[in-house]
Amino acid sequence: MKDDNGIILDISRAGRLTLIFPNGSRRSIGAIKRDNNKSIYTKSVTTKHIFKKTNAWGINWVILNQLGAGGEVVLRCSNGITYSITAQKAKEHGSFLHFKNKGFELQYFIPLEFWDTVVRKKKE
Repeated sequence: MKDDNGIILDISRAGRLTLIFPNGSRRSIGAIKRDNNKSIYTKSVTTKHIFKKTNAWGINWVILNQLGAGGEVVLRCSNGITYSITAQKAKEHGSFLHFKNKGFELQYFIPLEFWDTVVRKKKE
């Protein structure tokens, strides 16, 4: 898939997602899988990726839109918290931001207050 800015979203057979920018650079942005007829987008993140102005996680708009209403986004954060939200709920509570001049694709930002959270147990 290619967006209006010439950014290609490549999906491997294993479901790994890679953005390919017009200048040829690449960025891995997670994976997508199907589970019981539901699409689930997963990504490992760190708290530095939270957009501070709106206290929100940003999700690639093309991916979010492709998940369908029953799809789900799952972010596994380095702080030990897993954040999850349905695509439908994300679309109801988020907003667009596009940092095109910094080389980013169109993203949809969903404030942390709308995400379900689970604290993962530390491995001993």
